[in-house]
Amino acid sequence: MTQRPEATQLRNAELSLIRKFEGRVPAGRVTSEVQAVAAEFSGAKVRTFVPILVERAVTERLRSGV
Repeated sequence: MTQRPEATQLRNAELSLIRKFEGRVPAGRVTSEVQAVAAEFSGAKVRTFVPILVERAVTERLRSGV
C-alpha cells in the first residue's frame, strides 16, 4: 500500500524528532506529540505545509517541556 505524501512526510518528521531528542524524550512521547499536533491541523484546507508546521510545533513543545 502506498502512503500519501503527507503521511510519509509526517513519519519522516517524527523519525527526525525522535533522533533529535534521543536520550531526553522517549520515542513514544514524540510519536504522541506528532499525532496530537497533526490532529490540530486536520481541518486545514491547504495541506502543503502541515508536516513542517507539525515538526516545528512539536519541537517547541518538547523544548519547553510541555
